[in-house]
Amino acid sequence: MTGVLAESSRGLEFRQKAATAFDALSRVSPWALMQVFVLVVLGGLFGAWVEPEPFSDWGYYWSAAGDISAYLRGGVGMWLLAIPKALGFPAWQSAMVLNLAAMLWMWYLARRVDTTRFRVFALLTWMYLLLLTPYVPVAQLDVVASAMLATAFWLLFGAPISNPRHRDITAVVLIVCAVSTRTQFALALWALVGLLGLAW
Repeated sequence: MTGVLAESSRGLEFRQKAATAFDALSRVSPWALMQVFVLVVLGGLFGAWVEPEPFSDWGYYWSAAGDISAYLRGGVGMWLLAIPKALGFPAWQSAMVLNLAAMLWMWYLARRVDTTRFRVFALLTWMYLLLLTPYVPVAQLDVVASAMLATAFWLLFGAPISNPRHRDITAVVLIVCAVSTRTQFALALWALVGLLGLAW
């Protein structure tokens, strides 16, 4: 009897979550859907047209992805690149999957943060991401590292999370992952801390 009640409770919880998710999707504006469509289509078309082969640093990231013996740098981002590579995707498709996911996540964060009427910040973010679409099929890690850093700042300053300790720990882990992927971000973070200190 207890098992049946527990199963029924889990089923009810799942239906409630599904209803909440469906309700959230139904409130997405056509303008937002158009932005997602344009990002995905432009990135996908450019990748399918060019099919760039990785070279220089990008070539290293691709050849070392998933190969511990060849690892020199690249951090967490390079191991994320190793996932589609292990599934048999070529370099440009692996990069496209990873970069599009990161770009769409940053677009979503911009819309979450920007609650103003005209969403100017979110629109500017989308326009900037459009400029990055030629890099979507390139095996580079900058976009992924930027998404990690953006998520960390969102957690620290704007995420509606009830447990501050978990939020802070997750944010620190994401910052470490971003810096491990692109060590130049460490310099940018110190500069940002200095600017915030002067503003304070």
